[in-house]
Amino acid sequence: MKKALKLTIIAVVLHVLPALADDDATRARQLSPEALQSILDGYESYQIGNYVDALNSCKPYINMAPHQVQYLYSRILAEGLVNKGEVITILKESSEHKHPEAIYLIGLAQRATGQTEDGLKNISIAASLKWPEAYYALGQFYEAGDSLDLDLIKALAYYKLAVAAGVSIASIKALNLSERMTENDIDAASKLFNKLENN
Repeated sequence: MKKALKLTIIAVVLHVLPALADDDATRARQLSPEALQSILDGYESYQIGNYVDALNSCKPYINMAPHQVQYLYSRILAEGLVNKGEVITILKESSEHKHPEAIYLIGLAQRATGQTEDGLKNISIAASLKWPEAYYALGQFYEAGDSLDLDLIKALAYYKLAVAAGVSIASIKALNLSERMTENDIDAASKLFNKLENN
């Protein structure tokens, strides 16, 4: 397969992941055809749930890979399938550019490796940058009183933000939580949601 065609395929199949597009194009052009093919094979493995093969295909090129590939690789790590500690190193450059997904994934990895305060700080930063999954995570933390003070009003507001941003599972959490709350608390959560959404 020609290098140009590989670049086109990678751009199409990875379009669902956020990217710093210009930088990604530059990085992709600097990779060898073999590296590009290996990265593409890794993405295909990821799609069918073969995470070990996905990581093995991408790992030799991960420091040079487009940010899209780094996010994919680090998401597998951050979700607990492999070593979380590697996420922080891989995504450091992207987080310095204020990319919300990179900051969110670093936050997950930090929290999972016992750096709770730093992890929640980064997840909160990602939420302030309007990353949908960060809204959902904060809703969970506030609902459970897990590392954050129990606050059902804030939990519901963050679930509503996640729903508005397209995280469909958050609608179920919001509904279930609403059933345990008073009308006054639900109203307060709606006001907080409006405030957060407009910031």
